[in-house]
Amino acid sequence: MINTFKVVWRLSKNFEVSILDSSLFLFKFASLKDKERVLNGAPWSFEKQLIVFHEYNGNLQPSDYVLNRLLLD
Repeated sequence: MINTFKVVWRLSKNFEVSILDSSLFLFKFASLKDKERVLNGAPWSFEKQLIVFHEYNGNLQPSDYVLNRLLLD
């Protein structure tokens, strides 16, 4: 998965993925520019599943996030 995203997202630096739950992941980008490009390029999918991003503030538990909306421009 990491190699696929790095190629598709055209990342200039590495990033990390932590599995928080069966369908919840934490992406940590080494480059703010890469992160912004990925977020601004949404929507994304992986293996026919939509990827929904939400900014992580470090205070909430994964179960506290409600990921039920997708804004499309």
